[in-house]
Amino acid sequence: MGSAAAGGLSGGGGEIKQFRIESGEKRILRILFVCQGNTCRSPMAVGLASKLLPNNFCLDSAGIDTNFGRVAKENAIIVMKNEYGIDISKHKTKDIGMISFDRFDIIVAMDQYVFDELISQYKLTHKIIYKWDIDDPFGPDYQRYKKCAMQIKEMILNEFG
Repeated sequence: MGSAAAGGLSGGGGEIKQFRIESGEKRILRILFVCQGNTCRSPMAVGLASKLLPNNFCLDSAGIDTNFGRVAKENAIIVMKNEYGIDISKHKTKDIGMISFDRFDIIVAMDQYVFDELISQYKLTHKIIYKWDIDDPFGPDYQRYKKCAMQIKEMILNEFG
């Protein structure tokens, strides 16, 4: 299970309950998924969350160390298409510095490094930040991307489903 932090303090995943959408409620929960390059994990997370979660979620992704406008890695695109029927081929990278954090209710850091950067570099102490432990599949191994996607799917269902 991922951990949540408010004000940079570690906590349990239970804090998400304050954001649960009750049936009939119209509130939209805005989630930003953040990884290092915004070419693998975070676009995969947006694709999976878009398929798995109801329409009252607004989803986006960014990277802490990326250039604007790059595409998702080929294996990320292939795994998402083959395993889940999700097309992320039109994804374009965004650097976290271009993001207005006020637009989001929850920020999901894909690993400890990303979590630490969000706290130290961007001073996100006023936000709810979830730290997931999803290894970066970067590289040529299809099975690593497949495993990564399965882990992301499990985390999305556990935290938001």
